[in-house]
Amino acid sequence: MHGVAIRFYNYALYCGAIAAGVLILVELPQPSDYADEGYRVLWTLCGVAITLFVMMVAGLLAKRTSKTSPSP
Repeated sequence: MHGVAIRFYNYALYCGAIAAGVLILVELPQPSDYADEGYRVLWTLCGVAITLFVMMVAGLLAKRTSKTSPSP
């Protein structure tokens, strides 16, 4: 169980890092204001954080519903 959780969080962080890197590399040939790239990276990381939070809440809700199953 811990291995799956670590793999899930590592994959989410990996995707966030790759997305941030791609956003920066796309802008390297045409330099612009660095604040724009900073905002893109910030919003990418915010999206990763929101996704992790939603998945954590969904996992907690799934555990809660499985523990309180109605008896016949």
